[in-house]
Amino acid sequence: MTNALAGHELFTQQEGLNGLDFLNLQGSYHPNDLGQTLISNALTPTVNQAVGYALGNLGLVGPPAPDPQPLPTVDTPPVVDPPIDSPPVEQPPPVDPGDPGGPVVDPPRPWTRSPTPPPRAAAEAERKATETHMSRLLREIEDIMKSEIPLCGPYRLTGKVPDSLRVVFLLPYMREMSLMCMGPLALYDLVNRGSDIPAVAERAIRYSCLRASGNRLAPPEGEVYRTIESASPVATADIVGVSIANSGDLPSFFRLLDLAGIPRRSADRVFGRHPLVVGGNGGFANPEILADYVDVVALGEGEASMVELIRVVHRARGAHAAMDPELAKESVLEELSRVPGLYVPAMYDCELRPGGGVTAVRPRTPRVPAKVRPQFLGLDELHAAHFVAPISNGKRGVVVPTLGCRWACHFCTLGVPPFRQAPFELLDAYLAELEKHDIAQVVISSATFTQYGKRYALLDCRRSRN
Repeated sequence: MTNALAGHELFTQQEGLNGLDFLNLQGSYHPNDLGQTLISNALTPTVNQAVGYALGNLGLVGPPAPDPQPLPTVDTPPVVDPPIDSPPVEQPPPVDPGDPGGPVVDPPRPWTRSPTPPPRAAAEAERKATETHMSRLLREIEDIMKSEIPLCGPYRLTGKVPDSLRVVFLLPYMREMSLMCMGPLALYDLVNRGSDIPAVAERAIRYSCLRASGNRLAPPEGEVYRTIESASPVATADIVGVSIANSGDLPSFFRLLDLAGIPRRSADRVFGRHPLVVGGNGGFANPEILADYVDVVALGEGEASMVELIRVVHRARGAHAAMDPELAKESVLEELSRVPGLYVPAMYDCELRPGGGVTAVRPRTPRVPAKVRPQFLGLDELHAAHFVAPISNGKRGVVVPTLGCRWACHFCTLGVPPFRQAPFELLDAYLAELEKHDIAQVVISSATFTQYGKRYALLDCRRSRN
């Protein structure tokens, strides 16, 4: 048929057809009326069949339905209900024709999908999908805790008072960089190791699973922003400390508060319902920039001022429980403003110069100090974690050999704190501890390391261990 339609012996001078079978390749199919009729009659059934199969394979049409046959009619007697009072008539069981006297065997039913549990592979895939959706944050926190090594020994919190405060340090960095935030880590270690400090410290970082939308962050869907150490939301903490390294990163302050669900403005936070927000580090060197948003700013080194802040808030939580929240907060802030090294913006009026700058900062009440100075401590007052990182991820350790600078250049703030050097014995013992855990990398976080008197001995000690 294909050859005929393609023109095989289609146009010839022969008048008639040499056979009507289209399989005869030698046939002469002359395009006259007779030839057209005969070849049409021969090819039409085959072409219709081929087209029908093609359309059926494409799902466009189904097979032609057979002509309906009339059903045979069977005369059946009418069904008459038995009388109510008559006993039920027992019908004899049907008999199998192949086995007279035996019961009829039901024919096998066609296969149908039964409500059985899904196959093992489907169940495993469903479990993994649920786990991935619901616990991305939890799985990342578990990885963090497995990798972290407390270099100064485990934290034993069993000696804390039962009503200890919950202090959360918010760090605007991911897991690697968060372990280099020496200021918050030093306070974290101090609070958790001090049995006489009525608080437990926790950390919340910028987890990699957080969702970013413009300049905002949000936890994975269905989860809340929590700390590494606790499943409780950050917003339920008693005190939240935000560490900003420099003023260029101040937007991180608002990003972290929004992430935790804490109101931005200090006036919108209710004492006893929202945490007390404390700012620190170099980003708050000029605390008036965020005066409407932060409750307290720790100026200088916070080992002493933060511990006193915790004690004040701990006492106030019980003493001011029945007091109006607004009055309670004002009372607490006034008491905190008298702690050396703590600046409470709500207790002061800042007069700005028209062309820029500050004319004066005056206290609103004589019960608060007229000036607040940053607090710098001696070596015997500083916690060991101020010089060596208390936690490592197994890759690196951090040391701070020097604080401050010997010089006081007018363009630099390194000379504001007095110059102090970390005890060599402390650094040497820390390097030995890193060696025990096979931690090969050491970060020297000190802009004035060249002023450290025993820097060569420290480097030689490191080389001898390698």
